Amino acid sequence: MSVWLFFMPESPFYLVGQGKLREAEESLRRLRSSKQDISIELKRLETAKRSQEKIGSISLATLLTEKRYLKPFVIAMSLMFLQQFGGVNAIMFYTQTIFEKAGSSLDSGLHYNY
Repeated sequence: MSVWLFFMPESPFYLVGQGKLREAEESLRRLRSSKQDISIELKRLETAKRSQEKIGSISLATLLTEKRYLKPFVIAMSLMFLQQFGGVNAIMFYTQTIFEKAGSSLDSGLHYNY
């Protein structure tokens, strides 16, 4: 997999952020089919970058001290913690075995595709 990464072009969003619009366009052409019009996508990337610059960023200290940032941060981290330590991975990994041992009439080999 590391070998394939050597041949991958830089991310068009990263290149737009660096002000390298020509390289971003080349990267998009390489990632999309040559017949596809990429001008709209390139404009969207530029718009997204400008929006991101307007929003700015905050420091970790600000995230942990200001209430307007702290509350959503704590909620998100709590949900992630509860999901991981609630056993969701164990259930997902052993779903087939659980259905087999429970004597379910469903075929344990069926998989749900997202």
